[in-house]
Amino acid sequence: MPQAPDAAPAAQALEDLLSPLDAALAAHGAAVLVAEPGAGKTTRVPLHLAAGPSEGRVICLQPRRMAARMAATFMADQCGEMVGETVGYRVRDEQKVSGRTRVELVTDGLFLRRIQADPLLEGIGAVVFDEFHLRRPEAELALAFALQVRRLLRPELRIVVMSATLDDEAVARLLALPEADPVPVLRARGRQFPVDVRFLPPESEAPLSHTVASAVQDALVAEPGSLLVFLPGEREIREATARLGEVVDTPSGPARVTPLFGRLSAEEQNRAVRPAPAGERKVVLATDIAETSLTIEGVRVVIDAGLSREPRFDAATGLSRLVTVSASKASAEQRAGRAGRTESGVAIRLWARGEEVQRPDYATPGLQQVDLLPLALELAGWGEAVAELDWLEPPPAHGLAAARGILTELGAVDTDGRITEHGHALLRLPTHPRLAHMLLRARERGLAYLACELAVVVEEPGLVGPGAPLELGARLEGARRSGGRPWKIGLRRLGQALERLNGAFAETAAQLDEPVALGVLAALAWPERIARHRGHQAGRFVMGNGRGALMPERERLAHADYLVAVDCVDAEREARIRCAVALDLVALEREAPELFHQETRCDWVEDGARLENARIRRIGTLVVERQMVALDDPSATIPLWCERLRREGLGRLAWDDAATQLRARVQLLHTAMPEAGFPDLCDATLLSGLEDWLGPYLAGVTRMRDLERLDLTAILRGRLDWARQQQLDREAPSRIEVPSGSAHRIDYTQEPPVLAVKLQELFGLAETPAVAGGRVPLVLHLLSPARRPVQVTQDLESFWEKGYPEVRRELKGRYPKHPWPEDPWNAPATGRSKRRG
Repeated sequence: MPQAPDAAPAAQALEDLLSPLDAALAAHGAAVLVAEPGAGKTTRVPLHLAAGPSEGRVICLQPRRMAARMAATFMADQCGEMVGETVGYRVRDEQKVSGRTRVELVTDGLFLRRIQADPLLEGIGAVVFDEFHLRRPEAELALAFALQVRRLLRPELRIVVMSATLDDEAVARLLALPEADPVPVLRARGRQFPVDVRFLPPESEAPLSHTVASAVQDALVAEPGSLLVFLPGEREIREATARLGEVVDTPSGPARVTPLFGRLSAEEQNRAVRPAPAGERKVVLATDIAETSLTIEGVRVVIDAGLSREPRFDAATGLSRLVTVSASKASAEQRAGRAGRTESGVAIRLWARGEEVQRPDYATPGLQQVDLLPLALELAGWGEAVAELDWLEPPPAHGLAAARGILTELGAVDTDGRITEHGHALLRLPTHPRLAHMLLRARERGLAYLACELAVVVEEPGLVGPGAPLELGARLEGARRSGGRPWKIGLRRLGQALERLNGAFAETAAQLDEPVALGVLAALAWPERIARHRGHQAGRFVMGNGRGALMPERERLAHADYLVAVDCVDAEREARIRCAVALDLVALEREAPELFHQETRCDWVEDGARLENARIRRIGTLVVERQMVALDDPSATIPLWCERLRREGLGRLAWDDAATQLRARVQLLHTAMPEAGFPDLCDATLLSGLEDWLGPYLAGVTRMRDLERLDLTAILRGRLDWARQQQLDREAPSRIEVPSGSAHRIDYTQEPPVLAVKLQELFGLAETPAVAGGRVPLVLHLLSPARRPVQVTQDLESFWEKGYPEVRRELKGRYPKHPWPEDPWNAPATGRSKRRG
């Protein structure tokens, strides 16, 4: 049967695609390779490109350090060499390369540092982006930079984007040169064995650890081989490990339970990946770190909880929170493929088959949900606006704007967004911009070594292990005692980076004790997380970003006046502090006076009950000192009242009946007699013009109860000149005289306006009274002697002819003391009874 025009071409063996890959790169300079799990793309393609005729190294970007190390080791074994010869790798704190190296596996973060330092990518012939479906922000930014380099500087640079699950058409369009056709998409068959996918939905609302432990124990009995279990995060892995134990006994022998997640040391990660000892099986409990190109030896059973942990960053508060979501269809496919890498296997999905359709096709791109501060600094260093680069989806504008604002506060960019000398220095330090800023400022204060220690503790929370103390000082002591090789390597990395930046690593003696210095350093990195104790309850704080924050009352820091929330995650109502350090404000102002700002301003106090003019000192939005001072300029209260009224509405004003009726009268003439030029007094117009009509009366008003004393009738009437005031009283009078001689109030708040009057007072009146030059007839509420409505009409003549006889028959006997003439046209109008008359 002929293939449909829009159908994807059939997948081929990877070996058969290497020549078409060469042809695509020769013709287009780029290609997309979609390879099923087990195809060998990670190890085969870079080696093939390195063996080609073009010069230069092949750089292969990997999303994680472990994947880079393992892939390089496997490729070196294929070459019969040691790592660091033909194939090498560079990851944070570790590298194995030499002058002979032709293929380098690097993390995307390290590639960004390289391309920033050398935009021409000297000596590099090809860049391969592996596992691009993860949509890591670093990988997307690296691809955007590489594409611009190819377009403007290095047309011979070859770019390959690879993944097993990928929106290949969008990537193909992205890689194409301007006004050129999309680059070719090549599809490779996997060399994996058949995988039997089964669905095992939980039978009840049992905890996840219970469901997983039960599935693991059943699978160990029913299936041979080792197990790989996908869980959303470290907490779930530890809970499942606690339920299973370190070793699970089975009829076929013991199965050792091994965790695998990003915060483990390299040795612990390698232990999880290595084959099980002879006579044993393994149960590897892993996060989505195991979705990528690494192969875990001996695994033929995958148990997938179907969950992923994704960050959600709030640019307004600068805080992230992790949310547990359903894993995407692409992730589920990747996970299932792990079961067929070395032999036929089984994938057990812990959800119902019918739930498949509800899962998203792909995971949410990282650019849409992470802290964009590192990306904003990279962009500033690159010197290009977002719009000048090619993206699958550009980073969100609001998050990028917030990140640029922070960079401006740090002095990394100027007010025009151009990177400063300080910003260039931040880029050259291998850590987050906040920590880099802290390191540089610490160097100036003789605190560089302590700052390096703090940075490593923050970067590597796993150094202290599970149950890490909340206090930063205690964590630091724990890392010093048990950090081992990762601790020393991290300190050496940062120390050497500072040396390269500023010369020899020698510093003046610090003038601060360590506990005080830690607070100052943390405040330099996270000034918006400086927190002040609030209320009388221990553990409750408010941070400089305006967010409330909590910590357990049993903690010593729960009673601190001020602290810095070093590690803080957002939650539904208030943030949760996971690591903090006490802060000495006196020391902070001496060491970092740039964090403090002083101003005099008028603001709300006592839950909005009154305005107070005060001289304040603040750090960000956090007020650390307030002193009341006299109000020099009464007009300073006007914008505050206007903003509040716009937020809460005009109902906050004291509208008595006279003011309400006056407003309605003017509004009626504005609508019915537009030629007269009466102002529009609708809510929207009054709110938009508050400063003009109400502002002068709000000057100097500081209390809510003073607002209630405003004479709104006089204020609104003052908007009319003398002629219009006279016209208002003539065309929309507040009262109207009726035939009985009495003057009755008109209710203008109803539409049309209403006149309520005893029907006896209108005897002899045939024409319905009207206002606005006769254009708006009143609605008459004709009342009985008991002042209850007996008829509502705008046609008085019709009422006398048709309605009155019936009303007369019904009410004459009930109210005999009142006149009920047969001829209302000629009867005298009166508001009195017969006896009184």
